[in-house]
Amino acid sequence: MKKTGFLLRIITMILVAGLFSHAAWADTTEYADLRKAVSLTLHLESVEEEVKIEEGAEVCIYQIAKMEYQASDLKFVYTEDWKGMTADLEKETPEDVILSMSRYAEEKDLTGQTGRSDANGNVRFTDLPQGVYLVAQKNQVEHFTSFAPFLVYLPSLEEEKWSYDVTATPKIVYQVQSGSRDREKTPAPSPTTPPKEESTKRDTPNKLPQTGQLNWPIPILFVLGAFLVSAGVIVRLSGRKEDEEKR
Repeated sequence: MKKTGFLLRIITMILVAGLFSHAAWADTTEYADLRKAVSLTLHLESVEEEVKIEEGAEVCIYQIAKMEYQASDLKFVYTEDWKGMTADLEKETPEDVILSMSRYAEEKDLTGQTGRSDANGNVRFTDLPQGVYLVAQKNQVEHFTSFAPFLVYLPSLEEEKWSYDVTATPKIVYQVQSGSRDREKTPAPSPTTPPKEESTKRDTPNKLPQTGQLNWPIPILFVLGAFLVSAGVIVRLSGRKEDEEKR
């Protein structure tokens, strides 16, 4: 009986430790706090040969969708102005679809928030409602190519943690035009067509925000399995002891 009581205490300790480990594990997969305001900073610079800061770029952002939880799943719901869109925002959106969104905003003369890059190449938007935003450059700065429109998710999921202050660095290129006074310093590029614009991984994240689905049954099932195996061992040992006592 002493051995049986000792084994029961061990099983109880295993079960309690398993439950605490599950609690600690669950904290690493958190839900987004949809009450928080978010901010977005765009940093515009070209680093093809040397760092060139793009000052005076006019950038407009449009909120195309809101974020909300349906049960435990995070969903993206198009806003009133963008209800005609059919792209699945839970997947990576193709570049041609994003371009069509930018044209749609221009054709419908939709209202967004506009900012201009400062001497450090930064455009900052603060106190934004959470959601999915279309980011587009509205003007052409001399010697610089415009970045391609892209989508950004606010907040952004980075290393299993939600970031409510996001920085994006879209791809731009500094080009010296013929007849420029800078021509002797930097040789003009041979291609006449500007290179294809691509946003960095922060602009259009490879990993979209998780839906809040948790794998919580896994550690619980593991602990319960250990409990059942241990209980079986106790029953078997108790049976042997009774057999030995009868003999």
